[in-house]
Amino acid sequence: MLIVGARQVGKSTLAKGLFPETERPYYVTFYDISALGLARSAAKTFQQGLDDGVIIDEVQPAPELFLAIKEAVDASRKAGRSNLVTRQNQNCL
Repeated sequence: MLIVGARQVGKSTLAKGLFPETERPYYVTFYDISALGLARSAAKTFQQGLDDGVIIDEVQPAPELFLAIKEAVDASRKAGRSNLVTRQNQNCL
């Protein structure tokens, strides 16, 4: 799932709110420099280290991650596996 919208309109809140609190997926944001650095330098390793149902917020600075996510989804077609939040339209979709 990909949620796209302008800054400060509630995209992250919406993504988190789609899941009951007891089943809320792991949340990572690329405002975290360490997470962003790993996603950029080793996208497949980063993606493999995430639980199913992860919410990745502010994904736009790591377009390298899209191919790794596509590969994982193609290998295991599980709904809700990757939930992405961005404020920019992603041309690589």
